[in-house]
Amino acid sequence: MKKALFFSVCSLFLPIIIIAQDTIIQKNGVKLICKIQNQDNATIYFIIERDGKKLNSPIILHSSIDKNEVQSIHFYNPQQRTTANKINSPIDQKSNSLNLSIGLSSAIGDYGNQDVNSSTAGLARNGVNINGVFSHNFNKRIGLCLKGYYSSNSFSTSLLANQLSSTSGYSFTSNNVNYTGRGIMIGPDFITSGKRCSFVSHFLIGFSSLTEPEAIFTVNAGGNTGSITMPETTENAFVYSIGGSLLFTIAPNWYFVINVDYMRSRYVFGNIILSSSTGATQSSDRGTQPYEVINTSAGFGVRF
Repeated sequence: MKKALFFSVCSLFLPIIIIAQDTIIQKNGVKLICKIQNQDNATIYFIIERDGKKLNSPIILHSSIDKNEVQSIHFYNPQQRTTANKINSPIDQKSNSLNLSIGLSSAIGDYGNQDVNSSTAGLARNGVNINGVFSHNFNKRIGLCLKGYYSSNSFSTSLLANQLSSTSGYSFTSNNVNYTGRGIMIGPDFITSGKRCSFVSHFLIGFSSLTEPEAIFTVNAGGNTGSITMPETTENAFVYSIGGSLLFTIAPNWYFVINVDYMRSRYVFGNIILSSSTGATQSSDRGTQPYEVINTSAGFGVRF
């Protein structure tokens, strides 16, 4: 009689006990009856309580599951559901992101070489770079990145003016100008996710252009002023980039990003026509300009 009564009570209260637990339904149909403790953009952390009669206490198992394996979550506590959704539930998991960043563009290699006697020296100095990046994550490890960029590096025309002064015996000065680069690239993202921080590495290839600006060299000789003009030229080329980004989640759909990228290309400028204020002209081969920069930048992004 007592045993029958015991099983009757258990059968009445067992559904209540089950309902009082959270339920994770996996994409393969398996249900996990558990207590969800926390979650981030990639992982759900939960505990499962097992009967521990022999130990006179319940056995608590701590575990986790990737959100990509989850179809839905059913919370027992409505307030818990509201809080969890603010973090990011599997249903609301975002696979797209867009970020904008700005930072330092450091000219290196031949592009940053300041030797005016070198035919491949770009005489470029540090400048700025601006990036816009759209990413689509296929899963928590692999994604696709589309990046547009703009860069500006100072062009050391004063070194050319000094060379003209030393060879001619007259004093030349020059205007202050900047190289400008722009392009668009695409390639795979390789993602390592953490609780609040993710690291993304990428290899991108694309199409770009580099503009070497018009440079004017002015001379004052015996009260007479003259000038030599080196015209602006723009060339296009393929470009590739290797780099990585650190993403720090600062709100449910917002993050702060830090980027470091190495970019390389090669532009063939070819012949140019130098002109002077007296009307004289001269053809010159500007040649090939190797392009190498290391860009560091920081900014903000949104997931959607």
